[in-house]
Parts: sequence; structure tokens; C-alpha cells
Amino acid sequence: MLIHLINNKDVNRGGAQKMLALIHGITGGQVMCLADSQFTRKPFALFDIYLKTINQARHATKVVAHSRMYLPLLFMLRLMGIKTCFYLHASYRAKPWLFKLFRANEYIAVSQSAKSYLMAQGISETKISVVYNPLTDAQLLTQPIDILDIVQKTWLEQLQSKTIKVFSVGSLHPWKGFKEAIQILDHVAQNLDIKIVYSVVGQGPELENLQKQVIKLKSEHLSVKLLGFSKCPYQLVTDAYIQLIPSLEEGFGLTLIEGMANNKLILYRQIPSLHELAEKDPFCFGFDHKIDVIDHLNERILIENVFQDKNLLKNRQRAIELKFSYDNFVTCINDTLMSSY
Repeated sequence: MLIHLINNKDVNRGGAQKMLALIHGITGGQVMCLADSQFTRKPFALFDIYLKTINQARHATKVVAHSRMYLPLLFMLRLMGIKTCFYLHASYRAKPWLFKLFRANEYIAVSQSAKSYLMAQGISETKISVVYNPLTDAQLLTQPIDILDIVQKTWLEQLQSKTIKVFSVGSLHPWKGFKEAIQILDHVAQNLDIKIVYSVVGQGPELENLQKQVIKLKSEHLSVKLLGFSKCPYQLVTDAYIQLIPSLEEGFGLTLIEGMANNKLILYRQIPSLHELAEKDPFCFGFDHKIDVIDHLNERILIENVFQDKNLLKNRQRAIELKFSYDNFVTCINDTLMSSY
């Protein structure tokens, strides 16, 4: 039996939760989180989960942690002779020293950049497996390749009206960069003298702050729509062709491959995990500063023929669906997490 540990298992919260739901469906076993504790205060709840896990771990083949708060527990279990694994869903900017201090038997990283992050903390490459997150049915193409003529027509209408639709998908957390995205797009729209309609699909603890920011926004060039959570987010933005990924921190970048599979033009912040996925894609454009966004829009994106090469878009779509297929994911999970059986 496997025991999975996570801080919050609500699949609406973020990518780690979505992936754990898929993994649990493959491996079975038990999922434990802070909400399973009888205590409501985090320190007591965490200690309670520690005790429960130690009590049940003697029946487990492996304990897999999906959150850094369990790293000390993995270290303790490892000393007890129980196999442990840390599943790295993000390359954390804060407290990387935790990985140096508390070691697991093995690690799974969601990208090569996440693997490099672990190696930078002194973890042996031989202990790290890379398992890419898969695309699921809810994330796959909502705009078939055979309607690209309609896309091209709508795109030309947006260019002619100088009203461009941009969107983002993701949980509303500070590290996702949506606050900064609004500021960037307002600056860009004023600089290029265009109107931008910016839609954000997602929910999370930053919602109230973003709502206040939108209310205070006094711009003739930018309007912002906070659309909330959707299981099929791309169905809400079928006529928006520019996807903005302003994340300050990502382990994998699932929204980026979702956007690629949905034939979107993608503006992404130049962080390692996103650059790894997007650097060779002709429809992805990395940025570090506002001026980069202005240059990309002005010189490479806001042009009439950007969607004209249907074969290139078709090949892009097929390559993404093949590399990040669910079948590949199942095989990799069985080869890693289930290898002890």
C-alpha cells in the first residue's frame, strides 16, 4: 500500500492536487492531508498527521509526500527503514535548504528543470526520476484544426478593431503573478494604443485582492474579467488567442502545454520550467520585462498571418498530445512509484 501526503487535496486548488488525483487513481492506496486531522490549527494538525502516518506506515510499501511540510516526516520514516519518495511539483523559491536537510529515498520531478533544482540541493541524479504531467480530456483541444479559418477571421477582426483578447488560466495565488500581469497589460495596452480584454480563469486566495485591484483600475485601455474556476477553462476563452502565463514560480507548467494543445499564442515569463517546454515552439514568446511583451506583441504576435501555417499548428498539436499523453504518464508512474511491488 502507498500512502500519499499533501497539504490540501482539493483538485480545484492547483496542479499538484490534480496530479495527485490522477496518481491515486493509478496506484490506489491512501491519501492524507491536514483536513483529515481532528485539529483545525495547522501546527497541531500537522503533528497529528505525522503521528497517524507513523502509525500506519508499518503497513505501507512506500510513503510519498507531495508537499514540503512533510519532508521532516520522510526523514524520520527513512530512518525507520520505510521507503520514502518526494514528488516535486514545483521549483520552490523559498527554503530550498529543506531538501538538503531532510532527505528521501527517491524523488520524482515533473520536469528537467525541477530535476536540476533537486540536484542543486545536493541530491544525486540517480535518485531522481522525471515524470511529465499529462494532458487530460478537460485540457485537450477545444478548437479543432479544421476551424482555423474561423480563428483567422476572428483574429483579423480583433486586429482591425484594435481590441485584443488575452487570457490566463490557473489558481489564484501570489506566485502565479496575476497582480503583476494586470499591471503589465495596462502598460502594454497604453504603449501600443490598443484595448486589451484580459480574462482570468481560476480561483484561490488572491481573488479578493485581484477584485480590489480591478475596481481601482482606471484604464481606458484594459478591462479585466475574473471568470472563476472551470473544469474546462478553454471553453470560456475560445475567442481569446493570446495566453499569458505570468507565473513567478512553476515546477512544470501544465497551463503552457494546455495552451499549446489548444493552439494558443503564448506569452510566458522566462522561468526554467516554462522555458524548458516553450523554447523551441514558434508560437511561444518568453519575457522578463514589460518591454519584452511590447516587442513580442508589436513584432511577432499582432500580425495578420500568425495563424496561416496550418501544418505547423497541426504538427505542434500532435507532438504535444503524444509527448504528454495519459498513457505515457501511467507507464511512468508504474515504473517509478510502483517499482517496489
